[in-house]
Amino acid sequence: MTFPPVVAITADTNAVFETSVGVIHRINDRSRFIVRAERGRPQVADEDIGTLVTENLHATIDFDSGQFGEVFDAVEERRFGRTQT
Repeated sequence: MTFPPVVAITADTNAVFETSVGVIHRINDRSRFIVRAERGRPQVADEDIGTLVTENLHATIDFDSGQFGEVFDAVEERRFGRTQT
């Protein structure tokens, strides 16, 4: 079982484009997308993963690897490590 790191990003855009004669365009938009945050190659997640994550954000829990050690022979836990990605 592998739990790849993902990040849910909500971007709010509120912009007005105008000239000396007045407003020519206005944007008021909210976008949400899911990024697979794997080291060295983050990328926007495909639609299936995005849907799975966004529909279950309310049900997130802390990962306790100890509870899996009782069921599986081996549990390997790898962290992000020192990365700004």
